Amino acid sequence: MSQWSRKDMSKENELAENYIKELNLNMEKNSIKHDITSILNTLTVDNFNDVKDKLFNILNNNNDNQDKLIEVILEKCIIENGYIILYAKLCKELIKILNDKNYLKNKLIESCKNSFDKAENEFNLNINLNEDQYYHQKKKILGYINLIAELIDVKILTQEIGFYYINTLYDKYTQLNNLNEENIKFINLEAIITFLSKFGKIIIKRNKDDNLTKLNNFISEKICIIKDKEKIPNFLKYKIINLLEKQNNNWKDTLFEKSIIPKGKEKIIKNINEDDYDYNNNNQNKKINFEDEDTIKEDLTNWIKFLNENDIITPSKLEEEILNEYEWENIDKLISDDKVELVEIIRCYLEVSIDLINKKEDVFKANQYINSVIEFYSKYLSKEEIKDCNKKLILLFLEVNNLVVDNNFMFDILGNLLFISIHNQLFYLNDLNVFINYDELTLKNICNVIKFSIEVSGKNRNKFINELKMIKLFNNDKEKEILNSIINDNVV
Repeated sequence: MSQWSRKDMSKENELAENYIKELNLNMEKNSIKHDITSILNTLTVDNFNDVKDKLFNILNNNNDNQDKLIEVILEKCIIENGYIILYAKLCKELIKILNDKNYLKNKLIESCKNSFDKAENEFNLNINLNEDQYYHQKKKILGYINLIAELIDVKILTQEIGFYYINTLYDKYTQLNNLNEENIKFINLEAIITFLSKFGKIIIKRNKDDNLTKLNNFISEKICIIKDKEKIPNFLKYKIINLLEKQNNNWKDTLFEKSIIPKGKEKIIKNINEDDYDYNNNNQNKKINFEDEDTIKEDLTNWIKFLNENDIITPSKLEEEILNEYEWENIDKLISDDKVELVEIIRCYLEVSIDLINKKEDVFKANQYINSVIEFYSKYLSKEEIKDCNKKLILLFLEVNNLVVDNNFMFDILGNLLFISIHNQLFYLNDLNVFINYDELTLKNICNVIKFSIEVSGKNRNKFINELKMIKLFNNDKEKEILNSIINDNVV
């Protein structure tokens, strides 16, 4: 009968209990990582100190949690290039106030080196990568090298370490050159150029003449020879030319580099207003006046009347030949003859719409009017005009509370404007990050605008939503919850 007796399960129970303990421990560790990620997702220039304080409470006297912070930052630097400068400054400030000042610094230095070396080795050993793997590895290397440059800038890493990475990348480039592995070697070259572009500015800032001589020699003896003697892709040749121009300009930031540095709300508005002032002082374009407003109001009224006469009540009925039948002289005169900026036409159109658009059926007609204007005239803007238009559109959307207060149809109007501006590359989804940490009313209003932009995106809806998910604004739980509650669909 012994074969039928109850089996002793004590050993199995002990194993199960240990497994559960280990599982709970892992969940707890992942929970800390999740908390750190959520806090970093909210990081902006404006709330920098608040984020620092929250992280201090999690990290102080806890080396494991400091490891988790480093892990998250190394992940983020791959996908959030524009925020690396803030992550480096955050590490610097945390190192100052943590009780164990050396642990975070030493661990960060070690982890950066290990991660970079690992990414380089993986790339160089796996030469038969598919396209997705190739670009992921490329983003890793460029992300890590950008982080290393910013850590040198905040004096967590030394300039000597900077030269170590330059020489390491160049040696790998040379090795791959001999093996004729072009795609992979060009990533190393791009990483060198990216790093040098930041490193020169750092050396100038610290007045290290010996290091500046060393850097200039490297550029003239290695980089210039690559540009002149080797066959490299055009985009890398232009990157080297830009690097040399920057070197000749005492390593000052280019306009593009200045534009991608994270800024607070006050700085953004100040910069836009300063640019606006300079732009107008140059007399390149003029502001719109009351007479011009009347012209646009009359033109929009005539457009709605024109569509009604042609029985155009849905987008599917609006054909190209119908568009061409409308007389566009008024707008053409304002833009071509009177030199009124396109963005001023847009601003005036919004002001006019507040009073003029009071029926749902007129929303579509008003949207088609501004769509036609933007589609046609944006093609003729110069790069500087597009940049200026982009900045002023950011200001326009920051006025969302005033624009929608008296007319609920303005959500539809602004939503369409958001989509058509993105479609014509006058505005970018990442520009919406200016609304991070705004008050709840403003967030609700801009989310309502986004809701209508999704509605007018048509066959591009899924792509548009997926791109929305990627921007920093909707990595924040507060903004994500507001948008989803408005749309009643888990968009982000």
